[in-house]
Amino acid sequence: MRVVAGPTRFPWLLLLAAFCCPGALAQTPATSAQLTVTGDVPKSFTLSLDDLRRQPRTTLKVVNEHQNDSEEVYEGVALAALLKQAGVP
Repeated sequence: MRVVAGPTRFPWLLLLAAFCCPGALAQTPATSAQLTVTGDVPKSFTLSLDDLRRQPRTTLKVVNEHQNDSEEVYEGVALAALLKQAGVP
């Protein structure tokens, strides 16, 4: 894939799991959905679905060369932004 448009070069690492597959969230009540960032990070934290919705969002358009150069659009919270909250440089 090649990048068509995007605010910076690296935010293509978007947090898509919670937003690209609405069916996955349909199995869990929205009030209990959470994302936990933990492990080898200086500051572990948990965000609710509402917390994630309040985070800045990034939109990225790419050309999928494997699907007849079709344009695809991804939107969500940049993984880099979440890692920064966890204290990762």
